[in-house]
Amino acid sequence: MIDIGNPFYFDWEIKFSVWLRGTFNGSILDWIFFIISIICDSGLIWYILAVILFCFKKTRLVAIVALFNLLFLTGINDFIVKTVVSRARPFYSQTVDAYPEASIIRDFVFSNFKNGSGIGEIPNKGSFMSGHTISSIAFSVAVVFKNRKVGIPLVVFALLVSFSRIYLGVHFVTDVLAGLAYACIFSIGLSILYWFVVKKIGNRIKNKKEVVA
Repeated sequence: MIDIGNPFYFDWEIKFSVWLRGTFNGSILDWIFFIISIICDSGLIWYILAVILFCFKKTRLVAIVALFNLLFLTGINDFIVKTVVSRARPFYSQTVDAYPEASIIRDFVFSNFKNGSGIGEIPNKGSFMSGHTISSIAFSVAVVFKNRKVGIPLVVFALLVSFSRIYLGVHFVTDVLAGLAYACIFSIGLSILYWFVVKKIGNRIKNKKEVVA
């Protein structure tokens, strides 16, 4: 059992999480969402995609912006928000003590995730906000902002990653919704700022060249 954080949640979201686990426990969806989730542990898949996008001139700047947004927004969440809010996850002992039916979530997590650190480890940080959601949405939104053809599939995948965290019982619905809103709003804002600066710098360089000519 993990004893970290404070057990606060809305009644409807803990009931929804328990219903999900009770309804689909042992189904093929367990494996599907587990795989979707763990390939995004520590932002792994997004770093790989950033390297791939960086290899192409057309998407090089997009990769830089997307990676910056991911690192900046997840950093604020991991080092500030999670520590300050300190919310217990659905499977933590405090939550199970307050809502005994959540034991089905606890049993699933401890049966499928591993102890220690690395890919597929048992989450041991505060629940609010969902880091997987923030990294996935921050990156994919930054890409779709400049390249819809590449970005739309990434946004769809990011939404699946976000739902997987609820399905697997490691986050409350509000952890994911808050992370989604936070990452979407600020990733768009940072992208607008970045491309505005790039455009300004480009115009200045162009004007200087014209003067010299």
